[in-house]
Amino acid sequence: MNKPILFTKRGCVPCSNLKRFLLTETELDYEEIDVDKEPQALKEYDIMSVPTLIIGDKRTTGFDPHDVMQLINEVK
Repeated sequence: MNKPILFTKRGCVPCSNLKRFLLTETELDYEEIDVDKEPQALKEYDIMSVPTLIIGDKRTTGFDPHDVMQLINEVK
């Protein structure tokens, strides 16, 4: 499995909530990409909005704890 990637943006409340959730509720080791600092990543990964969590070839956008856990469990 490729390392999960979390796309975020500074000042994004759902991004902060998702990061806090991943830290406290999961043991997911992920790479974070700030799309303000790395705008080319938007096109490279076809990101339309943040937060977006990509694990392998699957993704979830926004912060819905159920969707995040479902994605994590699917790729285990």
